[in-house]
Amino acid sequence: MTVEDLKTLIARLATGPVPTQEKKLYAVLGTIEELRRIVRGGPLIEKSLLDAFTGADISESDEKLRELIPRRLCEWLSSLQDERRAGVIVLRDAAILYRYQVPLTFLYDLTGDSHAIILHFTRNGAARAPTFPAYVRFDTSEVTRFFEDSLGANYLSL
Repeated sequence: MTVEDLKTLIARLATGPVPTQEKKLYAVLGTIEELRRIVRGGPLIEKSLLDAFTGADISESDEKLRELIPRRLCEWLSSLQDERRAGVIVLRDAAILYRYQVPLTFLYDLTGDSHAIILHFTRNGAARAPTFPAYVRFDTSEVTRFFEDSLGANYLSL
């Protein structure tokens, strides 16, 4: 995927549903400011992936979190999509999906002609407080490989 491809998709979604065979799930590596410049003017909802867990009873077990994340995200994203006819949801802090090795296939059911999801993660491998505890660190190359392997051509590095 290129920046121009992303701009074209955003512009088309601004006018309503965009019928295509491909699932509109993307991963973008770069600063959130760079991504905001690209999607400026589009039908955009920008949230942190962590917002899906506000008020949730979070288990400490990685295995339980790996099961909880898709379930909570499906419910939360569906409610966001119900508020809009068409649009793009940008989810910051998508490295959490890598951290817990959550398969991304569940997100395909939440995309379609009317909605696209962009999973955003930053170039600096160090997590920022208060998003993650200070001890949580990610190797950007491993996170990048996770999204490239999962999404193939639907990955963009800014």
